[in-house]
Amino acid sequence: MSVYPNPPQADADAAPAAPAEEAALVISAEMLVSAKAEPRRDFERGMSPFPRTTIALLCALVATFVWEELSGALDNVQALLAAGAINLPELQRGEVWRLVTCLFLHADANHLIGNCVALYIIGMASQQAFGAGRTLMSFFLTGAVASAVSVWFQPVPTVGASGAIFGLIGAVIAFLYRYRDKFYLRDARIAWVLLVWSLCQVGTGFLNPQVANAAHCAGLILGGVLGLLLPPKLQYGESTP
Repeated sequence: MSVYPNPPQADADAAPAAPAEEAALVISAEMLVSAKAEPRRDFERGMSPFPRTTIALLCALVATFVWEELSGALDNVQALLAAGAINLPELQRGEVWRLVTCLFLHADANHLIGNCVALYIIGMASQQAFGAGRTLMSFFLTGAVASAVSVWFQPVPTVGASGAIFGLIGAVIAFLYRYRDKFYLRDARIAWVLLVWSLCQVGTGFLNPQVANAAHCAGLILGGVLGLLLPPKLQYGESTP
């Protein structure tokens, strides 16, 4: 019978074995980007339901319509032109001030109410994204360009703020696309809702010859360009002022 010898006894005074060395960690570019990534923010956080600049524009639209009613500017086309509506012959004569005055004039109460509701909603989002000053600049710039395009393609007297409103819509859509990785997903969907609504309005506008559809298209496109270029009010990672 074979007998195995007893294993050698461990020396009590011997030093413990050194732990195995850990492998070096390689830092990749992806890890650095992930480390710097900041949490998404809520676009609606801090949004005021009473944006002062937008409210001031709404008051100006309503006050102008009251003046139209009292002064007889709605009696006929000539009276509306005298009040400041835009028309191609007058614009070609150098009356460029009509590019702004026509934005505050409206053909009837329904026209005014529809534009006021749309302006209030999009004005809140625009002021949240760009601030009051850039919102006001976008309103007048896109409105003036949209009005000029409108009378060029449809050489009839034109009034209304819809071109400027579509300009703000285009700017907000572009803003939300531009910063789509910085907001919660539910906020990013706002852009799709605005885009679908705008395209529906443009589509139905082709069916109504009284709608200045060229102004809507021009305002939407120019607003989109501004939304890609304008610096935002919201600073990612900071609270809304």
